[in-house]
Amino acid sequence: MKTKELINQLQKLDPEGNTHVMLSTGALERIELKRSWYDGKLEYIDEEQDTYIITMEGDKIVLYAIDYEGWIYYHDGDYSNIVLDLRYVNDTNKRMEFT
Repeated sequence: MKTKELINQLQKLDPEGNTHVMLSTGALERIELKRSWYDGKLEYIDEEQDTYIITMEGDKIVLYAIDYEGWIYYHDGDYSNIVLDLRYVNDTNKRMEFT
């Protein structure tokens, strides 16, 4: 997926731009532009050809995630900055508690 398509999909899902972004492996920590060969290779899906591409050509934007265990590790075991909120909002916008 190219950046234009990613931005388009994000704007369709959240036109106001106020929703937090999360990756499947954790919280989005940072974004970097790199050469495709740096730190491995570039991998993407060519949807037009229904093909998974692995290449060393061009550039890539890498989205880095960190999970709470990694956060604690990089903060020398200090978990005081971890906020645990296991409440959720149901369809009627009422806060519910997990039991």
